[in-house]
Amino acid sequence: MGDVTGISWCDHTWSPWYGCTKVSPGCKLCYAEARSRRFKTPAATGTWGPDGVRSINADWDKPLRWDRAAAKAGVRRRVFPSLCDWLEDRDDLVEPRARFLDLIQQTPNLDWLLLTKRPEYFLIRMYQVLEHLDRQEPKPPGYWNVATWLEAGWAPANVWYGVSVEDQERADQRIPALLETPAALRWVSYEPALGPVDFAQWLEPATVFGPGPDDPGFTVPAVDWIVVGGESDQGGEKARPFDVDWARQTVRAGRAAEVPIFVKQLGSNPRPWTWWDESTTPYVERVVRDKKGGVPAEWPPELRVQDFPKRKEAADAQPA
Repeated sequence: MGDVTGISWCDHTWSPWYGCTKVSPGCKLCYAEARSRRFKTPAATGTWGPDGVRSINADWDKPLRWDRAAAKAGVRRRVFPSLCDWLEDRDDLVEPRARFLDLIQQTPNLDWLLLTKRPEYFLIRMYQVLEHLDRQEPKPPGYWNVATWLEAGWAPANVWYGVSVEDQERADQRIPALLETPAALRWVSYEPALGPVDFAQWLEPATVFGPGPDDPGFTVPAVDWIVVGGESDQGGEKARPFDVDWARQTVRAGRAAEVPIFVKQLGSNPRPWTWWDESTTPYVERVVRDKKGGVPAEWPPELRVQDFPKRKEAADAQPA
């Protein structure tokens, strides 16, 4: 797992553990669960549900090797934990979560794209890690890293912290919690997109003033990046429809606010799945043929947008 990935917006995948619990409609056709069922090895690939097996990754040296290779090449690599939710609400994951956060600190040449559907658990899970590390003497380096993130708001510069949303309801629930969390870079995975989302309110910083005339207020940061994608068929189950206008609206909103957008795929069930190519005479009807709608050359030109955010320096990771 991980050296080569089919996820177009990252370079590697690596998860501290395997397994999760579904929390919203976007989880229905979870590819990680489909992978677990396909291999039928719970001890190695984990199982799903609140009482399911969480299989701890056996190769914690792999990201260290990637980090060394990136440093030698003078490049940065993006790594995505694709087979778990790092903030999953289970108390038995405190130790591997602490180890994972320490691994992130040990790999400064890797940008970790941490994604969750549970942003409301950030403080709870992080303070659990802090208490776990506080019981160790002498204090491990990871203790001070977590404490600095929580108490001073200094987030690791190599963490891109994001939430996954599938519709307006989940965007309204999760994005405000994302923006309240100290992070070097904040992003949204709008995949699988199951309904339209108006992102405009979160694409510009906003100032919130207090009740008193002398209260200077505070600034709520903006979302730095959005990934858009339709759902893929999984395990014999058909993907739900993806209206390509949802992607168009997101691309337009991003351009208006100068926020980068990455259209990953149109999914297995794009609506419509044909379009008229007006660059030819006469016009030609084009068809989305890729089974996941993941070939940009098959899309209307205005959807061929795959932009990345500029990485922020450590000084920009402090709270606004």
